[in-house]
Amino acid sequence: MPQSLLWGSDWPHTARDPGAAPHQISSYRSIPSSSLHAQIERWMPTPELRQRILVDNPAALYGF
Repeated sequence: MPQSLLWGSDWPHTARDPGAAPHQISSYRSIPSSSLHAQIERWMPTPELRQRILVDNPAALYGF
């Protein structure tokens, strides 16, 4: 149900360093923006779906 989805990310904190506890700060992961863009297009294959999830749904939820 695309009308119920929001994009959320913990980038750049996408992984915990090996052996680190949940409360410890892990290092940033270097993720090229081009690969993130390609993933978003795979996960949300149409412009309409990206518009809904990335723009319209947050605007409706937060009232802007």
